[in-house]
Amino acid sequence: MSLSDRKTCFVTLAVGKKYRDHALTLAEYIRTITDNTPFVVLTDRPEVFPKSDSLIPIPHRIQSVGVYHDKLDCIAASFRLGFDDCIFLDADCRILQNATISRQWKIRLTAKSCYDLHKNLLRRESRETGIGDFLEKIACRYGIQIEGCKFINEWIFVVCRDGNEDIFPQSWREIRNILERKRTFAGEGAAAISMAVRIAGWSVYHYDTGYPEEAIRHRQIDIYKDKMFIRPESIPGSFQEKYQELELQRKAI
Repeated sequence: MSLSDRKTCFVTLAVGKKYRDHALTLAEYIRTITDNTPFVVLTDRPEVFPKSDSLIPIPHRIQSVGVYHDKLDCIAASFRLGFDDCIFLDADCRILQNATISRQWKIRLTAKSCYDLHKNLLRRESRETGIGDFLEKIACRYGIQIEGCKFINEWIFVVCRDGNEDIFPQSWREIRNILERKRTFAGEGAAAISMAVRIAGWSVYHYDTGYPEEAIRHRQIDIYKDKMFIRPESIPGSFQEKYQELELQRKAI
């Protein structure tokens, strides 16, 4: 289905001046490129954002250590506002094409980066002794297995309602609390999101799926985020100039 058939919004978290400035810039991209698709902004300074039909600032107080898990509040707030589908973007992302109609989106969760959580934990064990065992205990508490969970990088992801959407943020919140009680303050993708998705019984789709033509998916860049291009050789030649422009803009804020 196209998100244009449902009530859709973009959403971000903007706490602190740097991220408020990024969000204001992102709002202008969304306004001009996506034909005023609503943009929900959870922020510590809502008065900074000029409220309109398409820009919706919501007061937000930090709920997690280091704001690692407050993105779950963005999803919950979007659903409370009555949106069927929400596209979460880090505030320093930029819209290049109308992502709401660029592909056939899937119900439940789509992530820009997702891979095997268990393999990720095996790599982390050498640096963080015991983290795997701890997460296995959390998974056991909820009757799920780490095997089959997806490691989800949370800087770009899309959540589409399926009728059980409340289970996802609630489970994420519970796991966040467990992690923080044990003074584990990072890894929202590696642990909380991944297991919350599994608890909700959701499928996870990769962001590079759902295009009408398979050949398009490797050429289409509809959203920019610096983490998408960690190696210079991964930047398409046709995108090099735009990439440099966006990098300069990001670093200037």
